[in-house]
Amino acid sequence: MQQSPSKYNIQLVLRSRKLKLIITYIENNYTHAISIQDIAKECHFIESHFMKFFKQHLHTTFTSYLNSYRLTIAARLLLTEDDSILSISERTGFNNLSYFNRLFKKEYQMSPRAYIGTVSKQKKNSV
Repeated sequence: MQQSPSKYNIQLVLRSRKLKLIITYIENNYTHAISIQDIAKECHFIESHFMKFFKQHLHTTFTSYLNSYRLTIAARLLLTEDDSILSISERTGFNNLSYFNRLFKKEYQMSPRAYIGTVSKQKKNSV
């Protein structure tokens, strides 16, 4: 049985609002620990429904998305700030340097230190 277009549109709007709420929450809170319980509560979901909703609409897990977002911010800060790798990892919500280094290497195929050196060297060579 097909749904009426108006009911379908309402569901799309509600999903869109939920996704926007989730993304905004991540953008505003990525520097702190965010548990599935915290974000599910913020979105008025039970945890299992939140995880299913997130995976269904963003095609990744919440934890993977959060870590990827944090790593993107960290990579930018590594190139624009003079802070230590430890400080930047902490500022982007990672409370364990070895975990940060492991995820960074997996995402960028090099350590944070090598990333800084490689990108800096590429900038010098392009000038």
